[in-house]
Amino acid sequence: MSTHADTGRSNEHAPTRPERVTIFVPTYNRAQWLARAIESALQQSYEDFVLLVSDNCSTDATRQVVETFDDPRLVYVRQEEHLGLNEHFNRCYELADTEYMFLIPDDDLMQIDALEQTIAVLDANPGVGLVHGCARLVDGSGTTIVGAHHMTQLEHDEIETGEDFIRRAVDQGYRIHASTALIRTIALADVRLRDDEFPVTDVGLWLRLALSWDIAFLARTLAVVRIHPGAYTADGRGVTTGGYVQQVDVIEKLVEVKLRFVDEYEDRLQDAEGLRRIARRARRRDLLDFAGHRTIPERRLFATVRTLGELGRRDPSIFGAARAWRLLGASLLGRRTVERIKRPKEEAAERVAA
Repeated sequence: MSTHADTGRSNEHAPTRPERVTIFVPTYNRAQWLARAIESALQQSYEDFVLLVSDNCSTDATRQVVETFDDPRLVYVRQEEHLGLNEHFNRCYELADTEYMFLIPDDDLMQIDALEQTIAVLDANPGVGLVHGCARLVDGSGTTIVGAHHMTQLEHDEIETGEDFIRRAVDQGYRIHASTALIRTIALADVRLRDDEFPVTDVGLWLRLALSWDIAFLARTLAVVRIHPGAYTADGRGVTTGGYVQQVDVIEKLVEVKLRFVDEYEDRLQDAEGLRRIARRARRRDLLDFAGHRTIPERRLFATVRTLGELGRRDPSIFGAARAWRLLGASLLGRRTVERIKRPKEEAAERVAA
């Protein structure tokens, strides 16, 4: 292990290190998880990398944890002052001086072949700026929540054009597990996380990157992502087997970020007005998703009416959505009646599938 003070080196467009990849582990007071994150990086089947642990002025045993490792690929950098989350991650981007970079938070883990799988994609596709994949989601104790989670709505490996990725991201919002992403360093030359987009800053970052680059998806697990109250991703999202359920403030921030992106880059986008319509439609859908999950499992009428009323004050178009009226109808009938109605349909579908 080698130790360096933060040099504050600005990003350069050409790599200067002999290794092909920099794996960054930004960390702050996570000594209890850091060792496993470092181990998961050092155990990669692809070995041509440098591992840089960026310590954001931790006050716990972080440095001692790093010093337990004896590997020449491991570099320890302690920031001179404590940085905000976005500033710390941006500093890591600026320190990248290899062809590719991978950032794994201190509470997450890389699968052993994550680099091997993703480097092959970037090597074969020079127009791809980022490749990502599925994550196994676990709770704070390591118990699996979802085995192979992704948010792309894709069924197989796919290279999305930047235009396709932008359109789908404006509709879907979160599409990339950042802990699975290998990035072509030059693709980050002119894009950074922005504080005015918190807490959905990665959504804005990927949208801006896709203006100039294609995005590849691998339908396989590349990382283990830990979901807990102190996680960087604990920003008002709940996890279900179908994906994340956004909380209202996050839904509002998402549409703000999407619409601002369209406004700022309208001259580089096809059908900017269509993207604005998609963003507003996605907001309505996400609000109704929130309403549906908030009233589970009892579907009580008063709770449903109150929830739809609160959301309708934010977006009056909700009152004209068929799904809102279905929620009301289900609340009028009651949970047990709805289950009795649904059961024969589900059994018939199972018979057809068999």
